[in-house]
Amino acid sequence: MNTEEPTTRPIPFTSAMVSAILKGEKTQTRRLAKEPPLAHPGAKKVEYSPWCSSDFNWLAKDFCGNVIGASEVDAFTPPKGLPGDRLWVREDWKLPAHLDSLSGRQVGETLYAPVYFVADGYKRRPLGMLNSSNDEVPCWACGWSDGESEPGRFRVGRFMPRWASRIVLELEGVALERLNGLTEANALEEGVSSATIENVERFGLRGWPVSEWQLTAVGAFKKLWDSINAKRQPWDSNPWVWAYRFRLLECEDVVIANG
Repeated sequence: MNTEEPTTRPIPFTSAMVSAILKGEKTQTRRLAKEPPLAHPGAKKVEYSPWCSSDFNWLAKDFCGNVIGASEVDAFTPPKGLPGDRLWVREDWKLPAHLDSLSGRQVGETLYAPVYFVADGYKRRPLGMLNSSNDEVPCWACGWSDGESEPGRFRVGRFMPRWASRIVLELEGVALERLNGLTEANALEEGVSSATIENVERFGLRGWPVSEWQLTAVGAFKKLWDSINAKRQPWDSNPWVWAYRFRLLECEDVVIANG
């Protein structure tokens, strides 16, 4: 656990994965990493754990348990943070139609507007401002006011500003590993599922057509990965990835920062 003040960084998720997070079905995510300068070239995985020192360095071990010195991994600090740090989620969203001509940032510079979240159709509206640690932050209520215009144009999640985000995650674990080292258990925690009767009833396989159902969760994750990363680093290239394990913070644990 990171004993320093936790940092908060943005992270985008598709609507299907946001839905899985909210249902407690997704607690891991994998993101492309640079090729690490490992002391042991055969290493397939690097686990990060805290090393108590005055400047809070990090040590890592490869899959054989060989220690990789902090100086060798300094340039590869997990870009999304260390255990204890937080991530605010960018997801697909909409604003009231009469604001369609404005960007989310422009709206946030002048007022806070009602937000519609595509993943589950949830709506919320600003009630006013609260003062928290001398920073004013928006106070939200469920639903939109009577007479509010209908949700407008679709807005891609990667452009969501901080003020509109509703989800904050806390990192519980970080690893640097080869993508193909993904296990069936890992794949299930990534929010995908295999094509069993039980999983079809529970997950609905995220709306995929029957022709694309997979017999294993790993197969489903491979298909999901390539749908996003095929042009850069497809599954078969077995790239290094950052594997993040996280938990969804309850509302009472979260103070939404202005910015």
